[in-house]
Amino acid sequence: MTRALVAGRHYQRRRVLGGAHVRAIWRGNGSATIPAYLDGKGAAKLPAGERASARMLAYVYPALDQGETHPAALRVVALALRSPRPGPR
Repeated sequence: MTRALVAGRHYQRRRVLGGAHVRAIWRGNGSATIPAYLDGKGAAKLPAGERASARMLAYVYPALDQGETHPAALRVVALALRSPRPGPR
């Protein structure tokens, strides 16, 4: 079922910050997970997978959805996907 949802790009969507955004979860080096919101153009460029390694530039807001457990939320401005190093490991 997960494979079908990812292949069909059935992401969680929220109407926040004046428009429709795709909701993602950002996990840093710590154990905290923070909701991150991408606009439609940014979400269309994501790889079809459950997880991706990336660096991002984002604005920090107070929680945008009352159901969120973290007191902050991120609005992604720029996203750079990281690719694995080529060559033998």
